[in-house]
Amino acid sequence: MFRLLIVEDEPATAAELAAGLTRAGYHTTLAHSGDDALLTVLGQPFDAVVLDVMLPGFSGFEVVRAMRERGCGVPVLFLSALGAVADRVRGLHEGGDDYLVKPFAQSELQARIAALLRRGHPSQAAAAPAVVQVGDLTWDPHQQRVTRAGKRLDLTPNELTLLALLLEHRGQVVTRSQIARSVWQLEFEPPGNTIDVQVRRLRNKVDDPYDRKLIHTRRGFGYVLEDL
Repeated sequence: MFRLLIVEDEPATAAELAAGLTRAGYHTTLAHSGDDALLTVLGQPFDAVVLDVMLPGFSGFEVVRAMRERGCGVPVLFLSALGAVADRVRGLHEGGDDYLVKPFAQSELQARIAALLRRGHPSQAAAAPAVVQVGDLTWDPHQQRVTRAGKRLDLTPNELTLLALLLEHRGQVVTRSQIARSVWQLEFEPPGNTIDVQVRRLRNKVDDPYDRKLIHTRRGFGYVLEDL
């Protein structure tokens, strides 16, 4: 699964980007300032960066320039409300690989990311994002389609994001903190039983109609998706 770093300081936009790209089959990490973005991209492996220009701390232009000066060649797609020709040209001159102006269509964003990944991973691009299967549960990230025993499941965006997280870590325990970050982009657990309710809703569709259960609770740790 390809890893994307999304750098966006507006919380609602960041959440929308992360949810859409997670549903498309990517593993997403969020950064909300230029400083955090630079530390994150230099400290972890990523396949591409989706980078806003107007950020707290370093601007997006400064982030990509510092990346290139440090030998970091991860492809960068600028995603910005600055749409003048001069801004787009500067983004490419600073070291960006593509530039998409807000507002944008999610389908175009995903197509541009796929094009960047084809350049960097030509042998993998044709096969990714790959279909994932656990037991009789199948997830096709490209079609955003989930089926169980051949029947399509109608999932909400949050349910699909949670299922994608469990599938990505299939056979491994996913903690409540991981769920909070992935589904709600929170660095802390939401109040009350929000996570339990979200998992319950997903189970209602993925497990309850079937004899064989795939989502299991590990009390005190989190949840795991596996075909026992």
